[in-house]
Amino acid sequence: MNYLKLNRFSHHLQVSFARLNVICRSLYKLCAPDELKHRKNVDQVKISDSSILAMLIWQTEIGIESQRRFCKFFVGLSHSRFNR
Repeated sequence: MNYLKLNRFSHHLQVSFARLNVICRSLYKLCAPDELKHRKNVDQVKISDSSILAMLIWQTEIGIESQRRFCKFFVGLSHSRFNR
């Protein structure tokens, strides 16, 4: 009866972060609503939405559950800027 229980680490990504970023970028272009893609001040962003999605997937893959701990991977990026 344990066949419904999922192992948290049973599946691992087998692509590099650069490839994951490309995949997220193409999916973002296909699936994100136009209101999100063409929102106000989108030209002033420091990092793209698709890159943020790729980083969140990578964070989950390496097993980091704390946003504060994950933020420490990005040198020169303040915690408040990371949250924005």
